Order: sequence, then C-alpha cells, then structure tokens
Amino acid sequence: MSKFGDFILNNNLIDVPNSRSKYTSFNLDWNIVSTGEVAFVLKEKMKYLKEILRKWKKEVFGILNLEMEDVMRSLNDLDKVAASSDQEVMEDEELVKSRALASKKV
Repeated sequence: MSKFGDFILNNNLIDVPNSRSKYTSFNLDWNIVSTGEVAFVLKEKMKYLKEILRKWKKEVFGILNLEMEDVMRSLNDLDKVAASSDQEVMEDEELVKSRALASKKV
C-alpha cells in the first residue's frame, strides 16, 4: 500500500465523497459568504477577486491608456520636428550645391 493509504488507515480516517455536495465558504477578509456547489463558490470568489485586482491595478499603475496617448502625442510631435528639420537640412544642402554649381559656371 502507499504511504498515504497507510497514513489513512493508521489514523482511522475515512474518505468522504464530496461530489455534488453543497459547500459553504466564508472568509472574514473578503466579507463574503457563498453557498452552493463548489464550482459556484469558486466562480463567485473569482468574480470578487477580479474586482479587487482591477482596483489594485488602477491604484498601482494608474490609467495607462491616457499615459500612452500622451507619450504617443509627444513622439508624434518630435517626429514632426525631426521631419521639418530634416527638410531644412536638405534645403540647406541643396542651396550649398546650387551655389557651388553657380560658382563653377562663373
């Protein structure tokens, strides 16, 4: 026999079937009472945990969508500045080339 089986026999324990049995869960930390089948109680606990995690996420990370929009807006502004300065640099280079060509012709 297995060690677990020996443990059960030595301590006069019995196996109580719990399929389809009603289950009551009460947790003082969560302040909820759920009564019903095990799957229902688990579902209710998960639903409550989801609410708690949403609140925690907002407290810890803030509203990321707004922060991301601000960052994207800043990056787009920087891209516009870089594009306009690149265009000015190209125009300056073209001006230098045209002056050089003009001076060679004269």
